[in-house]
Amino acid sequence: MHQSYSANDAFCDENGNINPDFPRTFWTNRFSEANERSTVHITLQYQQLADLEKIIELGFREGFSMAMDNLDHYFLTASNKQ
Repeated sequence: MHQSYSANDAFCDENGNINPDFPRTFWTNRFSEANERSTVHITLQYQQLADLEKIIELGFREGFSMAMDNLDHYFLTASNKQ
């Protein structure tokens, strides 16, 4: 069973061409299970601190927090239907 995956993320245009004006993010997602609970550990890496600062300036923190809240809500809703 796979316990992790990694990928590079980038801003692209409508044709999938990477925009070099924006930093890329290297994501590592690791999954673990204990006491009938699954946990995802997400690590984001950037080439330099300025890249991270740019992503935060673009609203990543708020967007990522909203996505995690939505995921929590989905899991709670799905578990209540079972």
